[in-house]
Amino acid sequence: MLNERKIDARYPVHQYYNETPEAVRDFIEELPLVLKEHVLKVGDMLGIPYEYPLLGLLTCSSICIGKDVVLKDGHREIYANIYAVIIGEQGLGKSPAIKTMIKPLREKDKQYAEKFQNELDELHFNSKVAKNKEERLEIKEQMNSLVKKKIVVDDETLENMAIRMVNSPKGLLWFTDEMASMYQKQPSGKSVTDYLVKAYDNEPWDIGRKTQEDIHVPLTYLTTASTTQPSTAQRLLMTPELQGNGHIARHLISVVMPDEERTPEINKYKMTSLDMERYDEFMSHLYEKCKSVHTIKLSCEAEEQLTAIEFLHSVARQEEPDSVFKGFHGKIGERIRKVALNLHMLKRMDAWIRKDQHFDEDYISKETIIVSYMLVKYLTIEALEKLFGGSNETEEDKMRETLIKMHKDGKTEVLYDAAEDGSVMHYVTREGLFDRVKRRFKKNRTLLKETLKNCPNLGYLGQISQMRNNGRVYKTSVFFISPDIKEIYGTDK
Repeated sequence: MLNERKIDARYPVHQYYNETPEAVRDFIEELPLVLKEHVLKVGDMLGIPYEYPLLGLLTCSSICIGKDVVLKDGHREIYANIYAVIIGEQGLGKSPAIKTMIKPLREKDKQYAEKFQNELDELHFNSKVAKNKEERLEIKEQMNSLVKKKIVVDDETLENMAIRMVNSPKGLLWFTDEMASMYQKQPSGKSVTDYLVKAYDNEPWDIGRKTQEDIHVPLTYLTTASTTQPSTAQRLLMTPELQGNGHIARHLISVVMPDEERTPEINKYKMTSLDMERYDEFMSHLYEKCKSVHTIKLSCEAEEQLTAIEFLHSVARQEEPDSVFKGFHGKIGERIRKVALNLHMLKRMDAWIRKDQHFDEDYISKETIIVSYMLVKYLTIEALEKLFGGSNETEEDKMRETLIKMHKDGKTEVLYDAAEDGSVMHYVTREGLFDRVKRRFKKNRTLLKETLKNCPNLGYLGQISQMRNNGRVYKTSVFFISPDIKEIYGTDK
């Protein structure tokens, strides 16, 4: 059902928009009207959360802006490319949302393909009417030097990605329906994530080849958009390699759990050809107009705001125990800058179309930084809390069963006078527990420790003194089991 409230008396706002997280809504409200309406229409057409097409929009705009524009921030140069992943149950509409929003890029690829084919056909014709062998050889060399430009890639090896990137006018969008499949594109001897980290930071690529000349990409520009399901995401995000090199911490992550899904509708919005024309036209203008822009800077107010934000998150990072959250706090400033650069250029394009002389084209405003920060925070810290917070209870149940089984197997110990009331306490050594669950925790002791901290109903972490065979006393980390677990304590509590 559509309610009475409207955006600028144009597209009626669905009731679901009012229930959309504030950070997402505030960012959408900052978009130019044609883009704001398009995000809402795609969300209503597919019956999906509006953050899905919003991420698709940022993915598309980051390529339209491409290598043409850089944010100068002190000694740093920040580009608009982003890494995004949408996490949700199967069939929710994750991939259709991205595909709908990146159609202008597909259209550009079609134009590049047609231009390539026309040039090739002309050379074939010239070869047929060539007067001599020398002319034909020259035309053949021209054919071999022809390059088909491309923007969107779906399934490429790292080697082909590098070749595409060298010949790409703006940069590449790597779109995949399953995030895990990205990490299978292994170049010889190196992890694909090492290359992805470099590409996010726009550092050079050097890819060696056994049979041909090595590939050198002096300025990498890569945007990635991928989808996956919650259960897969929980495993991927805890992979030590992806955490260790900071690859995961560079992502914007949309997480929609089952209880947040929209109620299905019979009469959903139908996207019209005019809707797509307006959107395509805007993004095409952005694609061309950015060629005349090079440098953007932060306003003094924006710079002060960003400094304060980064300070708060550097404190939060120090206070955060070792976990997947640590890197997201540490790298939040970089993602804010990239998102703010995208939003600024979208606003700048709108001001150019409307011939608005009052818009400050060269400086990102404080307001743009604030809404970008709130969106980034929602799509990182809050997304992770949502993803892993929902698994705590389930993991607690699994851990409870593990402790009960260890007790039945005679693997629990008793410590007298451990509790405040002087009663006995059962415990297991953390190492003994780890031996039981290390496969479930991907052999990650730190992850087990953090999980135990999040299971207060089962007990608490502590230490006991034990004498070894050599007569020395050692401190041993243990998990004291709550007396409320009657299967262990044999009570009716």
